[in-house]
Amino acid sequence: MTKREPDAPLRFELTPGTVVAHNARTVFILEATSSSQVRVRDVASGSEETVPVSELSGIAGDLSRRDILHRWEQVRSTTRDEWLHARRRERVIRRVIGDEGAVETKVASACRALGVSRPTIFRMLQRYRQAAQTSSLLIGHSGTPQQHRRLSKSRESIVTRAIEEKFLSRPRVTVSQLTEEIRNHCLRASLKPVSRRAIEMRIAQLDPRVVKRGRHGSKAAHDAFGPVGGTYDVTEPLAVMQIDHTPVDAMVVDPLTRKAIARPWLTLAIDVATRMVMGMSVSLEAPSIHSVSLALTHACLPKDRWIADRGLDLSWETLGLPKALHMDNAREFKSEAIRRGCDEYGIKKIFRPIARPHFGGHIERLIGTLMGRVHLLAGTTSSNVAERGDYDSAKSATMTLAEFEAWLALEIAGRYHRQTHRALGISPLAAWEAALKGGLVPSLPADARQFSLHFLPMEMRSLRKDGIHIFNIRYWSERLPLIARPGEDLVVRYDPRNLSRIHVLGRDGEYHDIVYADVRHPPISLWEQRRARASLRAQQQRVDETGIFKFLDQQQAIVAEAARATRTARQRKPTAPSEAAQVDCVNYDVPTQELESELLGSRR
Repeated sequence: MTKREPDAPLRFELTPGTVVAHNARTVFILEATSSSQVRVRDVASGSEETVPVSELSGIAGDLSRRDILHRWEQVRSTTRDEWLHARRRERVIRRVIGDEGAVETKVASACRALGVSRPTIFRMLQRYRQAAQTSSLLIGHSGTPQQHRRLSKSRESIVTRAIEEKFLSRPRVTVSQLTEEIRNHCLRASLKPVSRRAIEMRIAQLDPRVVKRGRHGSKAAHDAFGPVGGTYDVTEPLAVMQIDHTPVDAMVVDPLTRKAIARPWLTLAIDVATRMVMGMSVSLEAPSIHSVSLALTHACLPKDRWIADRGLDLSWETLGLPKALHMDNAREFKSEAIRRGCDEYGIKKIFRPIARPHFGGHIERLIGTLMGRVHLLAGTTSSNVAERGDYDSAKSATMTLAEFEAWLALEIAGRYHRQTHRALGISPLAAWEAALKGGLVPSLPADARQFSLHFLPMEMRSLRKDGIHIFNIRYWSERLPLIARPGEDLVVRYDPRNLSRIHVLGRDGEYHDIVYADVRHPPISLWEQRRARASLRAQQQRVDETGIFKFLDQQQAIVAEAARATRTARQRKPTAPSEAAQVDCVNYDVPTQELESELLGSRR
């Protein structure tokens, strides 16, 4: 039986011998018959069968109830500084795990780097092997005694802030000057000054590229650590996944009125080595954290259910967690949700250097190729006004958002994947299949739902006696008192498209769905909630749950009435002209006849 790799948190690999769950049964993988199906053997009965990869899930490690509660408490109360410290511990621990031939040397080095004892390092290693997640190395998990130079939360915060604001910026300060700066901050806060050795230890744990960029600039960091020759070449499949957004050069129509409404946004994720499109997301909303979450979920998980839900006859078998995610510097990519989600699943974050567009050239060229095909659709806006001319995109548009999404899936998996790629010399599909035959073993999230939730936006909220209040809406479930205590701060994740339920991290380490306290309310999006809140404030009305849903009910009633009136008008048949209308028509070919009144008037 193969063990889950320590650098692959919350995942399992499709390799022979891996133990997984299938329909509440424990099975182990015999062989992968394709990238979407595997042959498994039931541990209890010994029966064998071929099953879809989408029906498999990982089996949780042997964590005690105490470990789960401890981890929940740490994740619930973690600050940004504490998360950064856990990331630094993880870098040190992964170096120890990564070199089995020199474990003793690595452990000694880790002790010096973290300022802890050998038993503490081995406890960290044990926890990280059980669940290779950043959260397993949060403060309190290492078991470091207070006397082992572990700084208090206040002093750690001062050191972290001073390093980020003073050391990793220009003009460059020396370590001596930084130590003096931290000392002054500690004295002003009536805290014991931090030693120079403790500061040097924390600087040594920083990523050298981050240090170079902060102290010498992006160009110096690129020259020192960037690819030679200014190119971005990747040869290993699933090593780097690029993700980016673009507005679609076409209008979509409303499914009810069939009138043009807007240009949708497209989020694409591609594997750089094979140029395969791993996943996508199409939305009418501007790029956001949720767009990234949907695209990543679509990219990393099996797509057979997604394809079946849309009634497509299509083969799109790419799946697997990437080792690194390559992004530009947009705000949604640098959000806390994306940062922590990538950390938890061992996905390295690579941000495109500013003013170096060729580093995102792979996905930019793909977007250009797809938009070239979109320009052939009815309702295209073309690339610019000059190309569009007097073409009316709104009047010509024919496809709804769902129809465009289905067309795009066929265009990607049915056409693009099968065409010869100029840079590869073969098609992306052929490159992917060759990689699978050559030993590529995709890793999947152990729990698809948990994976999706880890990339959703999150907020911290306290549990009240009447439930959880967020977005001026009250949420309640009989499960809440069982997973948390009143007054406790909870991690709450939500789907901006549908606020009818939120996902609350409980003391059991799992996310639980909590619905509206008033289940009569309809599902609404975050954008609808914000619009209603802004309208209530403009009218100087109280912003509360009742007011928000009353406002939205009125809007929906207007929309429904408008749609009904439109359907009625379109179904009404034009009537034939009446006889009176036909009599009133003037025939100018017939000579006019004078009226008797006119003749009498002329006689007078």
